Amino acid sequence: MSEKIDFEDGFKQANEHSGKGLHQEAATLYRRCLKQQPNHEWALNNLGYSLNQLGRFPEAIGCLQHVVLLHPDNLTAHANLVTAWDGSGEKHEALNCRSIGFQRDHSTERCGLLHYGSARRN
Repeated sequence: MSEKIDFEDGFKQANEHSGKGLHQEAATLYRRCLKQQPNHEWALNNLGYSLNQLGRFPEAIGCLQHVVLLHPDNLTAHANLVTAWDGSGEKHEALNCRSIGFQRDHSTERCGLLHYGSARRN
């Protein structure tokens, strides 16, 4: 992979890699995208998701906390943060994040997102 990459192409490629379970490659591409747009909501979220899949929970937590601070209504980021805290063994933090997410949106459909971390695919 070349160092210089167009944001949209890189983001698309990263999502494709993530969808195929190639999370190390996806994480590398998301990081390159974030060099161009450091606060991009979905690049940050998806990087956190890929880091979760790689078991790199402390890195995922930092990334996903950043998303949640910038975009507090992003329930997918909240769900991924719950997964990261849970994976790190910090069950009390996972419960706290889950509670905050439920407070943000009480609808059954959207609350279901809080049980499973996911990445945006497009």
